[in-house]
Parts: sequence; structure tokens; C-alpha cells
Amino acid sequence: MHIHGPMARRPIVAIIVLGILLFIVLRFFSVLASEEMSGVDIAILILFSLCLAHLLFSFVLAVVGFILALQNRDPLSLKSLSSITADIETGQNNAEMDHRIAIVVPAYREDLGQIVNRLSYLYHSLSVFPLFHHTDFYILSDSPKEDEEKEIACWSRAVIVLGAQNKLFYRRRTENKEKKSGNVKEFLEQWGNHYKYFCVLDADSIITGKTIFALHRAMEADQKMGICQTVPRPVHGRSLFSRIIEWNSLVYSRVFSSGFAFWQADQANYWGHNALIRVDAFKKHCALPHLSGTPPFGGLIMSHDFVESTFMIRSGYKSVLLPHIEDTFEEMPHSVKDYLKRDRRWMLGNLQHLRVSLFPHLTLFSRFQLFFGAYCYLSSFIWLLFLGTATVKALIPVERHSYFTQIYQLFPDWPVSHTLITLSIYIFTLGLLVIPKILGLIEYEIKRETHKSTATLLRLPVNFIMEFLVSVLLAPVIMYYHVRFIFSFLFGITVDWAPQNREVTHESWLTHWQNHKWVSLFGLSWLITILFSESHLILWIIPVIIPLIIAPLSSFLLEHPRSFAIAERLQLFETYAPTIPEIASIEPSDVIVDFPRYPEVLFSPMLVESMKAHN
Repeated sequence: MHIHGPMARRPIVAIIVLGILLFIVLRFFSVLASEEMSGVDIAILILFSLCLAHLLFSFVLAVVGFILALQNRDPLSLKSLSSITADIETGQNNAEMDHRIAIVVPAYREDLGQIVNRLSYLYHSLSVFPLFHHTDFYILSDSPKEDEEKEIACWSRAVIVLGAQNKLFYRRRTENKEKKSGNVKEFLEQWGNHYKYFCVLDADSIITGKTIFALHRAMEADQKMGICQTVPRPVHGRSLFSRIIEWNSLVYSRVFSSGFAFWQADQANYWGHNALIRVDAFKKHCALPHLSGTPPFGGLIMSHDFVESTFMIRSGYKSVLLPHIEDTFEEMPHSVKDYLKRDRRWMLGNLQHLRVSLFPHLTLFSRFQLFFGAYCYLSSFIWLLFLGTATVKALIPVERHSYFTQIYQLFPDWPVSHTLITLSIYIFTLGLLVIPKILGLIEYEIKRETHKSTATLLRLPVNFIMEFLVSVLLAPVIMYYHVRFIFSFLFGITVDWAPQNREVTHESWLTHWQNHKWVSLFGLSWLITILFSESHLILWIIPVIIPLIIAPLSSFLLEHPRSFAIAERLQLFETYAPTIPEIASIEPSDVIVDFPRYPEVLFSPMLVESMKAHN
């Protein structure tokens, strides 16, 4: 697989984004400069430009992704996807494998029963491919000693049901050093030499054998490919909140991911799971350093994945995203609180990446990727500064216009109205948010069979409108929390690496008020402040303030089981997901079969020689 023109496509995208940005900013400048510009006006112009740049960049890539998805073209090479698939199959169908693949699942205090259920789904779906006989499965536990008996019970049950002796292994570390990245590192040091590729799965990851097979074919076709991944889609949502996120990903992700794959080309970010990785390259080049200083900005890197792909690229290997390869999934938090809890750790990790971007020998594009990841979180702070500065301007008394400035003046100086320009800028900004979603909806409907769509033409627009309204309600709330997280980091408050809550919680209204009361009070105080303003700017800020005030109510309704039941009854936000078998219903008190937990027997010299002879 050849990747053409990344050095040409990136400047073209940048020129388009900067050109549109310059045009809109100049129009906005003409409004502010109609009267003498103050320091507040200059601040508004700068902050508006920074906010708009982010939206424009995503918008342009969504348009590119829409065109590529409709034409069924590979975002990397721009070739027809059907021809690429045929080329790879021609070269790989009759090829004999002389290497092995490891599927590894790092886990910390997770429900191991659910993990082995998901692994069994992959185990069965991969068994129809010859690749299966060269693949081993590992559960890499970081759980404390008291969880070991229960975990071994679940693992041994899976070995019995699957017939996976000397195929599925379990290892528990006695020292939880360097969290997930350290867990994977220790595995590679112990057993990595026996494998050419490995695939890291999260505890909630679901992936099919067909996907592993497709990723493996792509890696074998290009020996300089270090990381090959696709786009995991959220599934198994059991609240209205998580189900809307699922639908959003199902309908919109192909357009956005194709655009970003076009932009990133062979220097894509790695998302930490559901990807195939070249073992030798990863071991040699992707060891994570500890940042100097103390947490939160020093010490262990909280988001290891972007850094690992950056180091892989620095060493001369490619990291690619193949959005056309599907059937790879993950689960999402079911509540706003749990979603923000996970986002807080990701935010700290991305802010740490600003320091990583200064490391020597990184490519210029990798530095941009690290910066952009941090900027996506910092944009919430910039947006709030913009709105706050606009509020200050609204509170400044406006001098009455002087119609006659000279003693002998026949005609008055009529004030210049910029309402039309201001309104057009507002509508344009709104379009940057809405149009990519519309393009995603069009692509989804045109390729209904490809996306396994079950929604009727009537339900699609209803889903679209409801999803947009929910995103409007949640965006200011997420903005508030992102800003709050930034200040907590600045005051030295760090983040725990706690296991994700994967259960649906039915919390009372009072609990939701306790969780989000400060958001509501912040919005209420903001509303009271601008009520003293006589400026028309109040109309532009109200759509942000109201969602803040009703944040407890929004989270309560989005997480309430009755809301989810109503959506299910009306068949709203329907998605498709794999059915996972239940094979691990066993209690710790049950008999534990003494299977080999470690694969030394698999790599004994005699067995290795027999495997070579067999191949």
C-alpha cells in the first residue's frame, strides 16, 4: 500500500482553512472597527479567530472525508478501495505465515468475566481464518492479589469452554508499575520476541477476526507500517446519553475519520487499542519516558498512545488509520459524570503532550499533532474567554450616536448598521457545526447497506435533530468542566488512574444536582449579570447560558432509565452491535482447573522446531 502526496495535501488543506479564516476575520474586524476599537474589541477578535480556526479545520476535513467516502476511495493513497483490497488479497492469499501474533488485554480491576466473553467472540470469529493457528491470546492483569482467585476462575472457565489450552494465557503482575503502558512493556520484554505483531485491546474492546485479518494483510503489504488501526465504534449503550453517542459515531464517523486519515496520511495518531502493532519497532522505539518534575504535568504520561505513535514515526515507521476496515468496537461511559471523569485523564495527558512536542528529532507534523490534541481541550478555555470578553463588552455603556457633528450640517450622520454582517457570521459559524453532520447523514443514507442501517427515512431526521439539540445542551457543560480541570491542574491536583465504571447507575435527582450544582449556579450568575446589559449581544450568549443552568436536569434525563426505555420503544437512535456470548458465569468458589498460565511450554525449543517444520 503506497501513500501518495502527504507533503502536498497538508499545505493545500492549510491554505484553504487559513483563506476562509482570513476572510471571515476581516469581515468581523470591519464590524468592530466601525467605531474606535478598544482593548476588549481586540481581545474579542483574537479569541474569535482561535475558536473559528478549530471549527474550520474540522469542517474542511469533513468535506474532504465526505467526497472520499462517497467515491469509495482510500484516504491514504486515493485509490479505489476495491482495487486496494484486490491487490492485497492477491499477494496474501497464498502466502505462508512464518510468524505469530499476540492479542493482549491489559486489565486493572475489571470484570474479567466480561473480558473473556469478548475474547471468546474474537476467538470464534478468528478461528475461520488460517491466521488463527498463529495467534495467541493474553490477559495481562494489574489487579491486586485479592482479585486473583476470581480472575483465574474466569480465565480457566474460558479455557475449558473454548478448548484454548496453550492458546489463552493469564498473567497477573505483582507490581503495578507504569500502569497500562508498563503492563504492555513487561509483556513485550518477557514474550515479545516470539511475535511479529501484537494487538492491544482495552477491557471493553470488541473486535472481529475479519478485522484482525484485514489489519494483518495491510501490515504485511507494507513492511514500514508500524501501527495499523481503524475506528472503534461505541456499542452496548444502556442509557440515552451513551446511545446518542453510539448513533453519532455510526452516522458521522466515516466522514470525519476519512478526512482525518487523508490529512494525517502515514503519520496518524494511535488511540491505544484495537490496532495491530509491529513488535520489534515498538520495543526498540516506543518506550515512554517519565517527564521531569512532579504530577500533574510531570511524572507518568497519562495518555501514552499519541506519544507511542509519535516515537514510531520518529524512527521511520508509518502509523496509519484505515477507516474503511470496520467491525471494531468499544463501550462508552453511560453517564455524563463518568464521561467527564475519563475526559479529565485524557485532558491531562494531552496537556502533557505539549512538553513531549519539544522532544528532539520529532517530525514537524508530529509536533503539530501533539499540539493540536492539546489545543482541542484548550479550545474550551478559549471559547469561555471569548464569551466572557463579549459579556464585558455588552456591559460597557454605549455612547449615544451623534447625528449632527457640525454646527451648519444639512443632513444627519446616520449610524451604520452591521446587523446583517454580524448575523451572517453567526449563521456561517453555526453552519460549520451543522453541515458536517448533514454530510455524514447523507453519506450514511446513500450507503445504507454498508452501514447496516435499520432506521427509516422518517426517524433519521428526528434522530438528527435530537442529537444536535443534545450536543447543544452538553457543549457548554463540557466547556465549563474542561476549564475547571485546567485550573485544578494548575493548582497541582493530579488524576488517579482508576478503572472505568461500566455499569449503569440510576442516580436520584438530588444526586445529579449535587454533581452539577456549581455549573448551574455559574450559569445563573452569568445570566443575572447580562440582564443588566442593554446590548444585543445578550441574544448571542443566551444559548450558552441556558444549558449551563439546566445541566443537572439534562444529565438526569439523559441517564434516566425511563428516557432510554422511551427511545427504545420509539426505535430512536438504533444501532447495530455484535452479540457477545456469556461463557464466564463462574464463582471463585468453583473448581479451578490447573491449566498452564504462562506460555513457556508454547515456546519450548522442541515445540518451536516442530512449528517451523509444520510451516
